[in-house]
Amino acid sequence: MSKTTTGRGRVKVGTSRVATPMRPRSAQRRQAPSSRRPDGLTERQEQFALRVHELGNATEAYRRTFPHSRAWRPMSITVEASRLAAKVAPMLARLRASVAARVDVTQESLARQLLADRDFARQMEQAGAAVAASMGLAKLTGHLVEDRANARRPLSDLSDEELERTAEEARAAIERAREIV
Repeated sequence: MSKTTTGRGRVKVGTSRVATPMRPRSAQRRQAPSSRRPDGLTERQEQFALRVHELGNATEAYRRTFPHSRAWRPMSITVEASRLAAKVAPMLARLRASVAARVDVTQESLARQLLADRDFARQMEQAGAAVAASMGLAKLTGHLVEDRANARRPLSDLSDEELERTAEEARAAIERAREIV
């Protein structure tokens, strides 16, 4: 038996005297170019995109498309799902556009529907439903953008002064709402 060194510093043990370089792991994982679709996605990536569209959850879609990932830590699956979701984003956009075209949903049709819902809620004296329709309309037209990253802090994280100030603000908001009604 002979030992030979490859160009990458790896030692290969074999009976042959000719050194044959070992393929790096990244090359072993790559699929043949013939297995890619015209849009550059593999069959598995396409399945992943379809599952994301169906489930609305990239992490769960990743688990179902790549069963071997179930042995991974949850955060690792989430990271890989996020990376792959970015890669299949154009396909997801096409899928969503085709669904919207089939059901004829436009921003204008949604706005008309929300206005009708708000008017109906007012006629039925349902203030909560009317407010919800108005908020939906504001979000749809870009007048209201939610910042969910900083929306709430657990009460246990607040100091006594912050907790008292928050309670006072809530009491004042309730009083203002009572004056309106």
